[in-house]
Amino acid sequence: YELDEKARLEKLRKQKIRKIANIAALVVAVALAFFVGMIVTKGYDWVANYMKGDPTKELLEGEWVTSEYGDPSVVIKTPKVLTRVVGESLDKKVFTDEEKFVYGKCSDVFHVMLTTSRIADSTKTDKLLDETVEATASKFEKQFGAKNISLKTDEYDLPAGQKGKKTFGSMKLENPETKESYFMNYDLLTFTQGTGVVQLLLIYKADDKNALDMIEQVFDSVEIKTAKP
Repeated sequence: YELDEKARLEKLRKQKIRKIANIAALVVAVALAFFVGMIVTKGYDWVANYMKGDPTKELLEGEWVTSEYGDPSVVIKTPKVLTRVVGESLDKKVFTDEEKFVYGKCSDVFHVMLTTSRIADSTKTDKLLDETVEATASKFEKQFGAKNISLKTDEYDLPAGQKGKKTFGSMKLENPETKESYFMNYDLLTFTQGTGVVQLLLIYKADDKNALDMIEQVFDSVEIKTAKP
């Protein structure tokens, strides 16, 4: 009888171990399927940011950087220093020079792009601001492959008094790796300074409160200095 009881208990123990192992395997399989599905639908970059926690909160609460960029010279405060982009084509019919500085990619949860340009024909300075804003949609299509672009425009004044335009809305982007589409919001400030043009673009998730707080801080920090002769 004692041997039978030991055998029964051993059998129950093994059954319990197998049951726990099966549950663990199921949990791992479900988790793996979830992350594979998220990579397919959202892209690897999105999942990497998700795994890190709350990336925009970390940016918002991190140590911000104030730097001066381009010509016309722009002083701006951002969560991270902007990196200069080189090697992009320039429309010589419109501009004699252009400098571009970025943080992140348009597919990231928060993207910053600052562009400073000099116009080739100084007689077009008065029309430059409106023409630059009007070209926003076609520029997004060319730069980001954006579709379904919504566009609204308001007047926007910097603290120093410079008058410009604020263009905002949403656009449909495509992840180049997964070919999946998703919508992002954007805010774009455009200013002219002499024969120079300044554009500050921020792309972000529509429901991200941290991003909205960062946009307010970035915009409040913008200072445009006199363009070089």
